[in-house]
Amino acid sequence: MKKIFVLQKEGEKYIAAQFKKKGSEIILQDYPEETILKKFKARELTLIKYFPELYLGKEVIPKGPKELIKIQIRERLKELGIFESTPFIVFKIEEDLETQLEVSFIAVNKLLIEEIVSETQKIEARIKLLSAEQIATCYLTIHETKENIISIYLSEDKLYIAITGLNKIIYLRTLSINKSFGITPSQVEETLLTTIDYAERVLGISLKGIISYGPKRELVPETSIPLIEASFSFIKGADINLILEKPYFFGSFFIPEEYNLLPEDYKTFQKHFSLVRKIAYFMLLSSFLSYGVWFYYTPKAKTEEEKYKVLVKELRLKNAELEQIIPPETEEKLKKIISLKKDYLKTFKLNTFLSWLNTITPGEIRISDIEGKKEENEKFSLLIKAECKGELNYIQNKFDVFLLRLKNKIETNENLISFIYDEKNKKGYLTIKGFYKN
Repeated sequence: MKKIFVLQKEGEKYIAAQFKKKGSEIILQDYPEETILKKFKARELTLIKYFPELYLGKEVIPKGPKELIKIQIRERLKELGIFESTPFIVFKIEEDLETQLEVSFIAVNKLLIEEIVSETQKIEARIKLLSAEQIATCYLTIHETKENIISIYLSEDKLYIAITGLNKIIYLRTLSINKSFGITPSQVEETLLTTIDYAERVLGISLKGIISYGPKRELVPETSIPLIEASFSFIKGADINLILEKPYFFGSFFIPEEYNLLPEDYKTFQKHFSLVRKIAYFMLLSSFLSYGVWFYYTPKAKTEEEKYKVLVKELRLKNAELEQIIPPETEEKLKKIISLKKDYLKTFKLNTFLSWLNTITPGEIRISDIEGKKEENEKFSLLIKAECKGELNYIQNKFDVFLLRLKNKIETNENLISFIYDEKNKKGYLTIKGFYKN
């Protein structure tokens, strides 16, 4: 069984636990204890971190590319005023509604993601999964029971509460704690009663129980919803108190890939790196087998070589016959026709391009000018000017969508794109330079 390392980042320190997985069972090998990151050089890790600004939401948005979906989610978060800076977003498609998608998404502070990835890259560790404590705790509850349950986690400086059921997180809230006073019983009671009321009155959910986690779980008061004594029978080697105190270590095994907080470029790098390792292993194995394979196949290769010589001779005879059927003049004409057709297919066609541009341009954007010419390198350069009326955020959103679509046919970069906003006339001007993609 493969060793599985789960690390929790707590402030500036790391706490690590070692596991093994056998079928559907999780086996704890080494209890969680403080460690240093350097011990895990070149190892594969699961990383869990508490994100105080984590926001979990659900939206119904028009279908589109992955990046366009994220743009629309960010716009929604700006409207709500939840994040001051641009957040990092991952999303999970809950339901396909033909022209729209119902998505659940997680938004966290982007700088915290970049920081933790940078730290692990310095020691050449490979992160398989990066997620939040809150999400891991929720998925431990989901794996324990499919019923509608409240999960509440309490420690000296953390309080988060969730409603789970039907294999998904229905509601999640993270509360800020005054570190000078810590968590108070009244704060816990108010949070719990508010969540119960929200579940029953707003969501119309019938709650089956409460599972309390964390070092301060004894602060959970009695309510109309009973406290559940979870068994966690799928976990071996750990007593129930450890599981309840550090639930995120065990819940990390059940987080869906869609909620993996790793940036896309890092995931791509890891895939390529894994492929290189497999190729290197294969080449090493091949070197041990090469002599035996060579010795076995040499006699057969000589036989095949003789067959090849016979085929080459027959092919030359057939070519001579073909030359008699098709005169050299006809062959030259055919080659010229093929060459002309290739050149035609590569030629820039203005009417085709304008028709395509019209279909991808949002109705609110007006194309004010288009220029183009053929360069010495056979490329066709383009200059497109567009304008749009409205508020700055509205115009930026429209131009983002336009640029995303435009890059399918035009090769450009940020240095060749300029944007000017006329505050007085509420009008934005976009200039794009680039080359047409054949």
